Amino acid sequence: MIVTIMKLKKESFFIESLLDQLLSRGDALDRVKTHNVFMMKVPSNWRIEERKLGCFLFSIVGVGRGQLQLDGRAYDLGPGSVYLITPGQKHSIYTSTSEPLEINSIHFSLKDVEVGANYVFKILHWNEAEQLLDSLKDCSSVNFPSLDRFHTYTVNSSVIRILLIFRNNLRKRQDGVQFLISRISELDNIEDFSVKELAEICGYSEKAFIRTFRNIYGTTPHQYMIRIKTLRAEYLLLYSDFSIKEIASCLGYKDQYIFSKQFKNQNGYSPRIYRERFR
Repeated sequence: MIVTIMKLKKESFFIESLLDQLLSRGDALDRVKTHNVFMMKVPSNWRIEERKLGCFLFSIVGVGRGQLQLDGRAYDLGPGSVYLITPGQKHSIYTSTSEPLEINSIHFSLKDVEVGANYVFKILHWNEAEQLLDSLKDCSSVNFPSLDRFHTYTVNSSVIRILLIFRNNLRKRQDGVQFLISRISELDNIEDFSVKELAEICGYSEKAFIRTFRNIYGTTPHQYMIRIKTLRAEYLLLYSDFSIKEIASCLGYKDQYIFSKQFKNQNGYSPRIYRERFR
């Protein structure tokens, strides 16, 4: 998965700057030019060698794994990864041979808008990425002959909506670790994130992230995530007919024994005894 290297406040400021310039004169729709929109399922040997574009490239990864290289740094790509490459930015993209990428992208230009930085972003929650995908679909008609000027305005307004959604998501994340922690319990796929990845997303070293997390919440990120899983397991044991093996699988455990051991460490009962006693 892609991680955020730049500080979120800088990223948010960058998008704010683009929008301020674009919306300041009242002619935003006339200053957006959408070149093409595409969804690409790439073959296993696909790669884009280092290049520069004369326009913006905004992309969302649907499935697969790969790598984006930007300014000499490598960023891992995975489902939900989002990146914005600005005009003139050198970049190259590669796909994993075992998990080829599916990328949804749009090329667009902004007239009379100065670009002073280049950033890579990550959106953690797939429902947020879906908002952007819906807007991309609205833009896709640009690939067909235009019927009238209202068609062009519809496409261009979708580009502005993409930037606004992006800006709003970044604003939510400006509190770094505290914001991320507040959202951990909402993640359906928390097992996909290692402590190291969470630390990188927040712009912390792993040690600093663990220390800050412990200072705020009195426990480590790892123990916190185990507790969240235990709470979900308790609910499923009491209110579902799933077997213990099925519950372990639902929570991302590959080994039922590890699940049962962690569950008992948390509340003093094995999953079987807990269900028998409290159901």
